[in-house]
Amino acid sequence: MAHAIKALDGKAYVDAWVNPYNQSDYLNNKVLPDVLAKGPYDVIHFNMGLHGWQEGRIKPGTFEPLTKGYVEAIRKALPKAKIIWASSTPVLLEGDVKKFGPGINPNILEQNRMAAKVMAECSVLVSDFYALLVDKLELARGGKDKFHWTPPAYRILGDKCVEEVLKALPAAN
Repeated sequence: MAHAIKALDGKAYVDAWVNPYNQSDYLNNKVLPDVLAKGPYDVIHFNMGLHGWQEGRIKPGTFEPLTKGYVEAIRKALPKAKIIWASSTPVLLEGDVKKFGPGINPNILEQNRMAAKVMAECSVLVSDFYALLVDKLELARGGKDKFHWTPPAYRILGDKCVEEVLKALPAAN
């Protein structure tokens, strides 16, 4: 995140919101509108996937409607903002960065698939963070940490974020 903020310095004001929420009506109808009210924002680049992988966090059959509700909440609060969704990154096997986490990564793939479907239906731009790292597993943090990545991986993700944000920014008047 720090890399993207530095790269956008002088080109865009960056406000980063890191949160522990997964898709829910509470997030879409209360939390997100409160955060977006701190704007205005021209571009929203977001991801919302790794906090919802555990069974029971998101009720079966609600992932797509809740994800669509998230996009709708952004559009309601900031109708002129460009929206870019970033897919969730791979989740690896604890202790082995050369293997995908068998219980989690398939769920992440399915959530990425469902979210990508919603983004296509809602005409939301996509930054495919999963594809950026899927063949760079050696850049995972490793050990007991199966979710996070090393600084070189975050630089790759940051570069993609910066590229997409710069393309989406309104032209200077």
